[in-house]
Amino acid sequence: MPKDERTISRWYDVQAFAVPAQFTFGNSAKNVIEGPGYFNLDTGIHRNFNIGERYRLTYRWEMFNAFNRANFNNPNASTGSNNAGLISGTRSARIMQMALKLTF
Repeated sequence: MPKDERTISRWYDVQAFAVPAQFTFGNSAKNVIEGPGYFNLDTGIHRNFNIGERYRLTYRWEMFNAFNRANFNNPNASTGSNNAGLISGTRSARIMQMALKLTF
């Protein structure tokens, strides 16, 4: 299926595949169904603040999937099922965390 015709509800042409006869192997090659791919950017900011000569305060802020891009799961590849070719989920959204640490 051309890439510009793919949708979440129909990622590949399910009519191009058929269930083989019982106790036989099909004739399809390996890895012919591609998923939507994955892109992720993690970033962090770290800063140390010296407080006098004995103390140090460390500030950390981290973002995972910083652009909050929707990374879809692979499509259902169960030939013959009603959900074949359907993408039904995504991976985790943006996660941010912040921390302060006092060292003395």
